[in-house]
Amino acid sequence: MKSNVFRAGLIFSLIVLLFSSNAPAQEEIFKEKTGRFVDLYNKKDFDGLTGLFHFPKENTEAERKADKEAIRKTLAMYFDEFGKITGFEKRENPPFYYFVTIAGADIAYWQKHPEGDKITYQVKFARQGDGYLELVFSYILREWEIRQVNFGLPADGPRSEKKISAIFQKWQKLMAQ
Repeated sequence: MKSNVFRAGLIFSLIVLLFSSNAPAQEEIFKEKTGRFVDLYNKKDFDGLTGLFHFPKENTEAERKADKEAIRKTLAMYFDEFGKITGFEKRENPPFYYFVTIAGADIAYWQKHPEGDKITYQVKFARQGDGYLELVFSYILREWEIRQVNFGLPADGPRSEKKISAIFQKWQKLMAQ
């Protein structure tokens, strides 16, 4: 009986150690992928950025191509609205902010795969000033990929809600073309 308790305790300790030791490695992966996202975004390499997003493997080539084109067009529009990103600093519990988002796949797909980890940065947007960049990562195809990216402005900022609303409306028109 004592050996079973000891074995169970040992296994539990190893599991805790395994998960706790992966956290720093996972955070480094997120930091590297965020840096890559910001670098490509600031270079206006929107085609390169699409390669960082997750796309369902069951999608046809035509569906993947359409998703990538929508992401490319959206990121180009966001660049026009927000400008370059500088000075990003990780924020554990950011205050409330209004945001627009971009993601690969559709809502029905993500409802089947709700798991994901996010990291939020306080940033400076060249055209909008202080803001937030939040990246949500998925681990579906045995690799951390971007699930979605949120571009946000502080809720207490002057006209933040109206600015985000205007950007969203502009995006709707762009997608309707």
